[in-house]
Order: sequence, then C-alpha cells, then structure tokens
Amino acid sequence: MMDQTPPNSTIVYATFMQRIYAFIIDCLVFIPITALGNLNPISIKSLALSIAIPAIWWIYKPVMEWKYGATLGKMALKIRVVDEELKAITLNQAALRFLPYFAVSLSLLFTTFSLFGLDGFYEAYTLETFQLLEQDNSRVDTVQLTVFFFIFSCSSIMLDKKRQAVHDRFSQTYCIITKKQDSSTSKNTSKSNNEDEDVLDSN
Repeated sequence: MMDQTPPNSTIVYATFMQRIYAFIIDCLVFIPITALGNLNPISIKSLALSIAIPAIWWIYKPVMEWKYGATLGKMALKIRVVDEELKAITLNQAALRFLPYFAVSLSLLFTTFSLFGLDGFYEAYTLETFQLLEQDNSRVDTVQLTVFFFIFSCSSIMLDKKRQAVHDRFSQTYCIITKKQDSSTSKNTSKSNNEDEDVLDSN
C-alpha cells in the first residue's frame, strides 16, 4: 500500500500499548454484556440473545469512532481516530477498520450457532458438560484463524513508523494523541502572543 503521511508533522501517533490499554477499557465497559454472552449458551440458551450481544459491539465501535472519533477507551487515553487530513472519519472508514474485530466476533457467533445444533446442547446446564460439547465443535479452528488475523493486524502497529495497524492502512485512518496536540497548539499560541506583545512594547 502507498505511504500515507498526515500533513501535520507534529502529530503524535498512539503507541501499541496505548491502543491496547484503550481496548482493555472498552472490554471492561462490556463486562456485563460479555458475562451475559458467556452465560447464555450454558443456562439461558437464547439464539436471539446470541445474535444481539455481538451486534451491540458491531454498532458500538464503528459508530463511536465515526460520530465521536473514539470509543470510550480511546477517549480515556486521549486517542482520536482521524483520516489523512486529520479530520473525522467517514462511516465507511469506521466500518473498514472494524473488519478484524468483526471477523473474530462473527466466527464466535457461528461457533455459538453450531453449538445450538449439537445433540445434547439443550440438556447441558453445567460448565463441565458444556465444555465437552465445545470439544466436539468443528468451528473452533475458524475462530483461531480469525484471532490470528486480528493479532497480525494489530501487531503491525509496532513495525510501522506512523503506528498504523493493517486495518488502519486499509481504511486510510490514523490513531493520534489529542492531549499532546492540544498542549503543542497551546504552546505555539502562547509563543505567538508573547511575540506580539514584544512587538507592541518595542513600538
């Protein structure tokens, strides 16, 4: 892919660990929903709920980054998702950069679907019996493949000078630190004001 350089050379890109911390915060926000999703196949056994839970994540991340430039985790870390011109990204860009996350969650959803079709699924109400059913699920390999793709996309941040993941490059987006930007802008503004005052004093 072509080298995409933002016009502002003073921009500060979010590091791999900063983005990991932001993702962890998002996961913490989703703990109640994730817990419900894990409980569903064992005790609730609702196919509709199995669809609704990942759908919340599918809406949350792309829409938040499209409308606000960040998820809650990114907001906490002062990270903003922008396009090549440092402007708000489009919904299409938000959807494109979500693809690795979507692939993992979709494979997990298909795995859950296949569990519903296994013999003995509706009789398995303990963790032990449910784990035995999971061992017979042939779609586990698909989940592992999508997780590998997700890790590969994210780990490329460490090898890129602009700290873009594969999905960032594909969607032509960047994750930047807004706090340092604001500090730099404020410093430049203050310097400019001081220069103006010096000119007035000399006059």
